Formats: sequence, C-alpha cells, structure tokens
Amino acid sequence: MSWIGVDRAQPLTITGSGGKVILRDVAFELPRGALLVIMGPSGAGKSTLLNALTGLRFAAQGSVRFFGADLYDNYQQLGKSIAYVPREDNLHRELRLRHALWFIEKLRPQPRQGRRTNAGQVIRSLQLEECANRQVGSLSEGQFKRARLAAELLAEAELLVLDEPTSNVEPRVEDVVVQLLDDLRRHGTTIVLASHSSRLLTKVRGGDYLLFLDQPDPRQPAEIAYFGSIEHAFHRLGQPRTVQGADDVVNALFEGQLRERT
Repeated sequence: MSWIGVDRAQPLTITGSGGKVILRDVAFELPRGALLVIMGPSGAGKSTLLNALTGLRFAAQGSVRFFGADLYDNYQQLGKSIAYVPREDNLHRELRLRHALWFIEKLRPQPRQGRRTNAGQVIRSLQLEECANRQVGSLSEGQFKRARLAAELLAEAELLVLDEPTSNVEPRVEDVVVQLLDDLRRHGTTIVLASHSSRLLTKVRGGDYLLFLDQPDPRQPAEIAYFGSIEHAFHRLGQPRTVQGADDVVNALFEGQLRERT
C-alpha cells in the first residue's frame, strides 16, 4: 500500500477560479521516504498540484491518501504531519539572519522523534556563517536565496513539500540541498518538490520519481504525461544520467516523446 498517493480509480480533478478545470486525471503513489520531482511547463499547474497534495486547496474530485486515510476528510489531524514551503518570502527581513532562522525553528511543531535539523546546522551547511549576524534585508541576492533555502530545510515533517527550492542557485548549493533532503529521507521523511532544474535529475537517486505535467493545448486542462522512476525515463529515452542527458530527457518530455505511467 502507498504511503501517500491518489488512487487511479479516483484521480484528482483540480479547479481554479470560476470552476475552470486546471488539472485532471492526476493519480500516482509513493512509498514512505521517497522523493518526487514534479516538472512541466510554466502554467501547467505544478504549484496547484502541490496545494492539492498538502490540503491547502481541496481537489474538486478525488482525494489524497495519506497514512492510509483520506487527507481531506482528516485534514485537522493529518495536516500537522505536512510541511509546505511555497516560493513566497518566508523570512522576517528586519531580523538578523540567525534570529530569523531560530524563530522559524521554534515555530515549527516538534517532530515525534525529536528535531534533527536546527538553525545552526543549516547555517553551516549552506555556508551562511559570514552573514548570520546581518539583517536579512541587507543580504545580497545570492545570500538571501541560500537563507530562504535554510528556512525551507527547517520544515521537518512526515511529508515535506517544496516549491522550486533550488531555482537560481549555484550547482554546489544545489548539491548541499540534495544532501540535506537525503538526510531527512533516511529518517522517513517523504519529499515532494516542484522544479525547473533538469540538472537536479542527475543529483537525486535514480530510483526516485519524476512526474511531468503536460498541457499541449492551453485551452485544455493539464495532465500527467509521465510518472515513473527517473532512471526509467533516462533508459526509455536512451540517455545517460549526465547534465546533457538530463537536458535531453526534459526536452523530450516537453516535446511529448515520452508519455507513460508506471
């Protein structure tokens, strides 16, 4: 049985303002401790899907199964086990960075098995020591991006959902983020993240999952074009797991050369 997912017999249909269908026929299942990368063109509904998976926006049809129960029917209880980190600014700009991260850490619910990631750890991991005592509002663009990543990684939960956590960061910072996420997964956290980074597909495990949303006709709702392991996508398209190979895989998905759900 999946740990989180959507039954294919009752796929999600997600609507927007005015009842317009944005996503349809969305169904997939993940085991505990898995990592899922959601990709697709801008406007295909990646953030909308994240909202539905976290219960911030209930689907018009279908339901999300979490811990074997219906997330929407049991949201008051199950929602406490989900942390969602959107793209919006989540830092108090008037505070010193160290204090801002400490504040976020203390606001997070204490995990059942104790906290594994703390403000000091993420400051060191993302090489923010040199600006930890500066006001968040005075940080450079690169420092601010790393600071936001630090805040995101403090969101310990059974299910951690991230929207574009590695956008516009250097490859070395992306490496650190993947390593920190991997550390969380070893303790049972399941990770779902939306990304535009094809490079990311070379850094996570080959057995991790890729879900690609496609919308060939902008007048029609988006759907899942591919769901399966990352390794399988590379194999089906005859590409090595290199940066160039990842670019070619993503381009092929955009061009509709691979449509498959495993």
